[in-house]
Amino acid sequence: MNVLPQQCRDVAINLLNVSCQPKFTTDKDDDRPFNILTLAWQKRLYSDTGYASSIGDHSDIRIDPHQNTTFQQYSRWTDILKSLIMGKNEMLKSTISAHADFLEADQMRSFVPACTLTVPDVSSEVKEGVITRHFCEFSMSFNHAQIVSVLFGSESQKGVLLPYPQLLELTNNVKFCLQHVQDPVKYLATYATRAVHSAHYRSIDEYLKTWMPLLRMENTTLAAREDSITINDLTVTLNEIDGSFILTKTFCDIRNIVCNAKSMSFLLYENENDKSKGQHEYVPCLDFLCIKCPYIDSNTAHKGTPGGKRIWLAHGQVDKIESRKGEILVHFKLHGTSPRRPALLQKRSTHVCSVEILTKLESDRRTEAALLCLPKAKPVALEAALGQKSNHLDRNYLRLAQQMETEVNVLGLAPNNPKQRQAIFTALCAADLD
Repeated sequence: MNVLPQQCRDVAINLLNVSCQPKFTTDKDDDRPFNILTLAWQKRLYSDTGYASSIGDHSDIRIDPHQNTTFQQYSRWTDILKSLIMGKNEMLKSTISAHADFLEADQMRSFVPACTLTVPDVSSEVKEGVITRHFCEFSMSFNHAQIVSVLFGSESQKGVLLPYPQLLELTNNVKFCLQHVQDPVKYLATYATRAVHSAHYRSIDEYLKTWMPLLRMENTTLAAREDSITINDLTVTLNEIDGSFILTKTFCDIRNIVCNAKSMSFLLYENENDKSKGQHEYVPCLDFLCIKCPYIDSNTAHKGTPGGKRIWLAHGQVDKIESRKGEILVHFKLHGTSPRRPALLQKRSTHVCSVEILTKLESDRRTEAALLCLPKAKPVALEAALGQKSNHLDRNYLRLAQQMETEVNVLGLAPNNPKQRQAIFTALCAADLD
């Protein structure tokens, strides 16, 4: 591993979306002269089954950092080493047997300082009552030689395939995708390839092909930085290039999860009473998805930790939303960078997954949806987008626009700068009155 580039060997802290600065403390064990790193998070972690993990009676929720480790007494460890050195297999089997006369791992765990007053998992769900704290606050410590579960994949760098960390798993409910945090445009959208040469366009199609990729690159980057929503234990139907899942409206209402679509009529004319049900009249929310699908590889050659446990990691985007009686059917398309499903996952179409919803900002959703509605906009908006002078403005309108006061006196709001004043004047007075 030492010969690999640093980004192939390290998991950077800035990719884990921590909620505060990392803290270093001194190990209580005098035999370990290493500092302990503690990271804290605030996450919205829900479960489609309503499972609520126990958080104990203490306010400081800490995850057990050594769930992948088995602790043994020194005497038992000495017997194991003797059996290995002397090559006595029967003695070794007797020593590590579950019925051996030694304290077992769970009993020894209470003597480890890092494991005391910790929980095996966390969740925003509650066992009784209503969810009042949607953000689950928790922390976890990291020490030298600690075992962590990291999913590795391969990526091509200068024509050479190199291993790259893709996912860090702390618990069954807490998994951090490193891909879309490090490069959100690559794994959630596409890079823009069309350059902006001028302010004039021949058609709306050319305008959208130029600006929509740029807008989506910016929206994708901002969405990856926002607080996400994770729904664990969710049944997802997966196909080759798309998939779907169902959420009940009650589930979404209780957890403040918004899954809806804006009608073109509302975006264009703000007609709140529009009840059109035609699918072509609606623009979906276009949120991004990070799908983590665990499965077990039954190959007997896999031994130790994590054994046959594997995780299929994919990304997608909401494509269509259907509202049914008491349910919301969410359709999504998988991103082109998502790997093909392993053979074990292709045997059936439905799987229990962890779905992380990367919600776009409301302002970005409205801007992108409005651009999609541009072909049906009024002539003035079309001409403004194409950089053409409008022939739909009369002289009275032009006179009023030239005399209009564009400054808004609001406490705390800075006045318009020269560029802003010019842009406002151009938008109001750009008319061909010859």
